[in-house]
Amino acid sequence: MATLSFDYVNKKITIDAPATSITVQELVNLIRTEEDRLDRTMKDDGWWILDAVGKESIGGGSISAIIMDITSRGWTIGFEARGSLTKCIISGGTVVASETVTFETANTHILVLSPVDGVGGTIDELAIDAVTAAVWAANAAANRPAASQGELLWRTFLSQFNANT
Repeated sequence: MATLSFDYVNKKITIDAPATSITVQELVNLIRTEEDRLDRTMKDDGWWILDAVGKESIGGGSISAIIMDITSRGWTIGFEARGSLTKCIISGGTVVASETVTFETANTHILVLSPVDGVGGTIDELAIDAVTAAVWAANAAANRPAASQGELLWRTFLSQFNANT
């Protein structure tokens, strides 16, 4: 199981090595545990870290996706720096970003994968691997900055989706 480190001064959450992937549900659980650990006076001063909703029944045996927002409270998330280039993935729900939600560290390349239809569950593992590999290769070949990852991921997914419909 992944562990997190919290920098309260800079409002940064670091997913500790050796973890290279984490689900939104795991993040919510770990952050809620940290919030429960906080001193009561910190909570009273607004030191909540995240807002999260989801997992409600929407009928027919389906549930809504889990949705997490840390940016409205000024927090960002990243993976601990690595010695060599490492692909890191946040998946299994939606991460809402009113601003940049991730921060880059040495040798990490972060992909945030969310359900396409907004309903609980994730893109199947083969699709995740295919899209991730395409984005990883294109970013590495073009030496793209982190800001373009989301756009490239979306374009890659759309091209694969359109090719299969």
